[in-house]
Amino acid sequence: MAAGQNLDVSKKLKAAIKAKLEELGVYVDDELPEYIMVMIANKKEKNQMKDDLNLFLGKCTSKFVDWLFDLFERLQSAGNKPDSHTCAEKSSKDVQKEPAKEKERRKDTDASTSRKEDRKESRTVSYPTILESRTHESSSHRQIEVESRKRDVEKERERERDREKEKERERQEKERERQRQAEKAKEKEREERMRETERQQKAREQE
Repeated sequence: MAAGQNLDVSKKLKAAIKAKLEELGVYVDDELPEYIMVMIANKKEKNQMKDDLNLFLGKCTSKFVDWLFDLFERLQSAGNKPDSHTCAEKSSKDVQKEPAKEKERRKDTDASTSRKEDRKESRTVSYPTILESRTHESSSHRQIEVESRKRDVEKERERERDREKEKERERQEKERERQRQAEKAKEKEREERMRETERQQKAREQE
């Protein structure tokens, strides 16, 4: 694929990623789609990508990753389609005077294309060359940022769990206090009945 086609695929893929994340109701900043593009450039396997994104996407992870791989294959297929008009024009003008070496080269190209199609059918994803040019330093820096975000998210979840536990303890304490008050009220009511009974008994004795 030509560099211009690679760039076009990259732009379309990144825009589609951001739109899909928003569609799934996931919070999207500039870093998350960029990190996903880095994972694509590094040829992450589908399961690896699901593991890395699970912290950010939760229950939407599998759905998103399956959609991403399917979309990329369709973009790659569209980018690899030849211009039929150009091919027809070239064929009508040049096929008769094509030298033997050129014919041999075309055979090799056809064989290479066939092998690429076989790999595509076995779901081996060929990622854009434009993305593969990202430096190792940039990828490492992005990885560090993502790991930091993961830790922050995990800490926030831990704090949320602590808050929930505290709320539950308060709820249980209030329930116990309510029960104690109810018992006190019942005890007071029994004492009142006993005093009333005693008064009535004394009144009968005086009569």
